[in-house]
Amino acid sequence: MTAPLIPPESQVLRIPVAGPYPYNTLAYVQYLVTREDLESLTISIAAGQIVRETFRSPSPLILHGFDSTDQRQKRVEHSSTAVLTSLAASDAEPFTAAVDSIGIDAQVDDESGQVFFTFSQAKRYVYSSPFFDKQLNFAIRFSSWVLLYEPRPEGPDERDKARNLHARVPVGPPPVKHFGDVGGQ
Repeated sequence: MTAPLIPPESQVLRIPVAGPYPYNTLAYVQYLVTREDLESLTISIAAGQIVRETFRSPSPLILHGFDSTDQRQKRVEHSSTAVLTSLAASDAEPFTAAVDSIGIDAQVDDESGQVFFTFSQAKRYVYSSPFFDKQLNFAIRFSSWVLLYEPRPEGPDERDKARNLHARVPVGPPPVKHFGDVGGQ
């Protein structure tokens, strides 16, 4: 039996493409939004009421060679999905939890070149237990295909440096340590 695949917490893969203009890169972005990331948005709600919270989520995608004056880098196109994962809830109280919508426009931070996505989460609690929120845990797995523009390196030395910037997060289960292992032996 093989070990189950455990997706990395985040990864960015870049593929050179020839358009449409002005885009020259297709990036696949995947990352996890955890409960701790959502904690700051918790608001009190009445039992049975559906509440939607919208927030801006920083992705691990940062445009290489970002120049805030280059209009080609200010806009990205994306096709994205988000799903609830690692759901842990009490079976004693009904609830609703969902990723309600993903914003059409992704934003590029003017200073860092980091891409941000906007999405909404919907919640509904049937009971008014003050402890119920602590019993509902989940993470959101966000994945996106993003068309963007990044300047291409000029010479071979710069291309080699750029290749190292495209490193992937390893996929697969973490290494298994056995009782008695000392110093990785």
